Amino acid sequence: LEVRRPPRILYEQWDQRLMADVGINQVPGMGQLDIEGMDPGDQNQYIEDISTILAFGVVVVLTFGFVFGYVYLQNLQAKADMMQRLLDSGY
Repeated sequence: LEVRRPPRILYEQWDQRLMADVGINQVPGMGQLDIEGMDPGDQNQYIEDISTILAFGVVVVLTFGFVFGYVYLQNLQAKADMMQRLLDSGY
């Protein structure tokens, strides 16, 4: 449908015109999460479950990242201290 957009019409205006004229939202099954045979109440429950799992996964990944970064920086500081002691000793 983008190919048929007239040259002087902005993308936003063209999208609004398409949504009004074509009515894609009224076609059953055209939504991103529309599953045939499932009522909207069940769909909302699954969306809430998935968002909870996704939020938990984000927290786990961020926690792992912070812990790994802290351990890495501590190890790097210990190596820098050892290198400084070697340089100060004149060895």
